[in-house]
Amino acid sequence: MNLDLNFFNIIVFSFLIGVFASTLAAGPVTLLVFRNAFLGNYMKSVSLVFGAAIMESVYCFLALTIIDSFFFNELFQITFRLLSVVILFFVGVYLFKTSLPEGRKIITSKDSSSSFVQSFFVGFTLVMLNPTIILTWSAASIVLISFKIIELNLIAEIIFFTIFSLIGSVFGGLFLVFLIKKYKNFLSNSIITYLFKFIGVIVMIVSIYFVFDFVLLYVF
Repeated sequence: MNLDLNFFNIIVFSFLIGVFASTLAAGPVTLLVFRNAFLGNYMKSVSLVFGAAIMESVYCFLALTIIDSFFFNELFQITFRLLSVVILFFVGVYLFKTSLPEGRKIITSKDSSSSFVQSFFVGFTLVMLNPTIILTWSAASIVLISFKIIELNLIAEIIFFTIFSLIGSVFGGLFLVFLIKKYKNFLSNSIITYLFKFIGVIVMIVSIYFVFDFVLLYVF
């Protein structure tokens, strides 16, 4: 493959995967970004996005460089997938318990430098506690390579893939915050509250389903 074309494809597809990971893949961080943005805590949402994106890029780099049998160990995968489900369940509870004042009262942001740092580390830690993301990035890169869309033979190619996946993750998260900030005032606070509760219930149900699926798969 032409080197310039390969770098172009790496930039485009790593960016798109990053955008997808931070917006459409509804994990704990995305749900918390969603919640904070609707509550008017935009800087908290932005901080969550940056913290999660940086740790995600670390896992992306690891997926492309030092993957070994440890990360494919079944006990390793079971442990951290179960931990991820538990975290997702409590995020669902957190969303369900969120209530806004009645009417269309504008919610003022309570952001501060301390809350910004705290949110950054929350986003960073939630991703760090799910190292099976390494396998996701590995699978994504294998698909792209197998279809001859990209090649990742040089360290420069791997670095470009990692950097633009990071940029994509940040862009996707910030775009989500922008959309919520722009359109949330079309909804009353009571509707937003019911939306949180609905999403919270869905997340808890999905988490419980994953637990039952886990039990059936690994216990019986």
